[in-house]
Amino acid sequence: MTSDAIQIGIAVVLLVVVMVLVRRLVVWRFKRAVNFIMRDLESKGAFDPAHAVDLPYAKRDPWRLGVRNYYAPAVEEMIRGGIVGQTEDGMYFLIVRPSGVV
Repeated sequence: MTSDAIQIGIAVVLLVVVMVLVRRLVVWRFKRAVNFIMRDLESKGAFDPAHAVDLPYAKRDPWRLGVRNYYAPAVEEMIRGGIVGQTEDGMYFLIVRPSGVV
């Protein structure tokens, strides 16, 4: 093997490692956002539509530049999954209560 082939092989391996690490980071950040939202709604007692609360971080801001917002897509996914409910006026509440909460 030539040194060029070895360098290309190392570059490909490093690229794959970086891609896997970035993917794991995104999943970790998304899980953190989901846990934060669950704790936030739980601490506010938002367990039904009558006690629904506003989540300002749940709205997408197209003008926000910089670090990616994981909260808005996490809320959307939780709504699709039936974990969080949304009222007609844009307030949020927990449908599925965390274990140990009465």
